[in-house]
Amino acid sequence: MRVDNLEVYESWQVSVPTIYHSYLNHLAPIGVGTPLVESLTSYIARLAASHTMNVGTLLEREISRLIEKKCGATHLLSISRFLGAVNGVGSTSQDLVWALERLTMHQDLNLLTMLSFSDVIPSRNLFRSVRAWCPACYQEWQERGNSLYEPLLWLLKVVKYCPVHQTPLIDKCSNCQHSNPPLSREFQLGFCSRCHTWLGQTASKNNASIRVTELELWKVESLGALLTLTPSSREKLSATNLTQQLSMLANEVTEGNIAALARRLKVPKNTLWLWHSGEVLPLLESSLNICAHFKLSLVDFFTGEVGESLDLDNWQLPKRQPSPGNADLASSVVRGESFDLKVARCWLERELSQSEHPPISVSEVARRLGCHRRVLYKYFPDLCSAIAVIYKNYRQQSHQENVNYCCQQVREIVVQLYAEGQYPSEGRVVALMDKPALLRYEEVRSALQLARTDLRSTASLNKP
Repeated sequence: MRVDNLEVYESWQVSVPTIYHSYLNHLAPIGVGTPLVESLTSYIARLAASHTMNVGTLLEREISRLIEKKCGATHLLSISRFLGAVNGVGSTSQDLVWALERLTMHQDLNLLTMLSFSDVIPSRNLFRSVRAWCPACYQEWQERGNSLYEPLLWLLKVVKYCPVHQTPLIDKCSNCQHSNPPLSREFQLGFCSRCHTWLGQTASKNNASIRVTELELWKVESLGALLTLTPSSREKLSATNLTQQLSMLANEVTEGNIAALARRLKVPKNTLWLWHSGEVLPLLESSLNICAHFKLSLVDFFTGEVGESLDLDNWQLPKRQPSPGNADLASSVVRGESFDLKVARCWLERELSQSEHPPISVSEVARRLGCHRRVLYKYFPDLCSAIAVIYKNYRQQSHQENVNYCCQQVREIVVQLYAEGQYPSEGRVVALMDKPALLRYEEVRSALQLARTDLRSTASLNKP
């Protein structure tokens, strides 16, 4: 416009924009929002390679200086062997994410770990102890010129097959026949950490002939769907949802009978009680088994949105049918009278021929018949003895399996506690065990002592 023959122009406020530079390469994570999202260990390896340094140097010089002294360079290098400590739900993983986000200025690196699932998935038995990979994926990525990386899905212990090629994941180098540590100083994506051989190749005939089962494929797809959840959807995850889902299943399937639901799911009654009360989170594999049992979505199970997806067609309470001659048998036993021997023999022979799993005791057969077990032993000693032997063998085998499971779990818990910088005391170990009562057995206690000794020896060897 003009004022007194002078042309006046609109004034502009000119300022120099503030530009922030990341200290390390602003490297974007791969596959965020997809089932094959990258793991944090893979991201650390790619970040080190982008700066032409090895993983050990990156941890020592750059990352450890931002983390508390207890998680310094020495600690990071020692825990780098444990996938759970780096990619899991603990404080170490949280510290690494915090440090890397400040060094790279990426704010979504928690999606490369299981941190956002800590309310519904415990750390126990969550990750493998060694690397696992799909050779066909590595080969395809290299041929297409794509970046090599390790999806978080490959690291989960329950995942045994590649979701893309539906072939078994490999955990040993085909050249040196050795397994690889999860993350080491000289870690390199796509190559063996021991002999540096290329790990990618087309699927072998042996692997190609091994086809994934529908259940295993469903597990992989369910976990992939879980990893695609957005941050806002992950905020809906809570332990309360799990207790509500288990209560709903118990009410709908077994009329609120937790013990009956435990029998259907083939889990110990006390374990299901702990899940139902919210005192203990079910392992990831246990949650998958529950969902597979009732054809539920794992995402819906964790978010509490099962709703109408529950399929009860095959899971209604069976109609209680009276045992043959139950009333007559019971009354005859009370009166000391004889009962139908043919009916009792048919029941006993059927129990032997059906091979019911788990097998039942003679006392249980007698309860179903409505008589005392002494009556059965009196008239059918051979059949009762055969049933008793089967039941005794089952109990012994089941006990030994529980003891072996607890020994393995104790070793993993000790390693996990050590990785998190905590002393594996008996109290801490018991708090994380699925069956803490079994710690009273000598085998389990010996496993605990041996695990402590092994870790002390390893720690002393790693000291400079």
